[in-house]
Amino acid sequence: MVSLQVANALIGNSNAWALQNKRPTHTRSFKNVLCEHNFVDSFGSINMNFSDSGLWGLLVSGQAANGNEMVNLLCQELDGLRTISDLELETAKNTLKIQITLGLERSCDRLNETLQNLRTYGRVLHTEYATSIDAVSSESIADAVNKALSSNPTFVAMGGDVGVLPGFESLQSRLR
Repeated sequence: MVSLQVANALIGNSNAWALQNKRPTHTRSFKNVLCEHNFVDSFGSINMNFSDSGLWGLLVSGQAANGNEMVNLLCQELDGLRTISDLELETAKNTLKIQITLGLERSCDRLNETLQNLRTYGRVLHTEYATSIDAVSSESIADAVNKALSSNPTFVAMGGDVGVLPGFESLQSRLR
């Protein structure tokens, strides 16, 4: 779970319409996708964790005429998570720790997180979040991504001519 949270911070979420000074320029969504491909409107990751399952993946939106290129970008970025530089890893870890710290800044938010920890895990864990994040390695991220992709991934396409996109079997074989 923590490895996928760090992967989420590494990818980030970028929007082509966001103001320049608000863009997280260290994220892969900005560097690898938005700066390189003008047909992409937004790119990012999704990460939801539950006590016994979760949802993790990548999202892209853009012009329907470039649907195949967007699918290629998704596959490239997923494959790229198998190789992470030390600098990228540390930046993603620090970003995630800052996000958590800011999210727990107010006493009412800390109380809410404490109660959620007690209800879900039977003990308070948020005091250990930074230590758990620091323990993540690039290998553990690659393992978590490989495990997520070894199951039957879900692909959803909406909008224009989705019939021209590669089939499920083709996408699944590209990700293995």
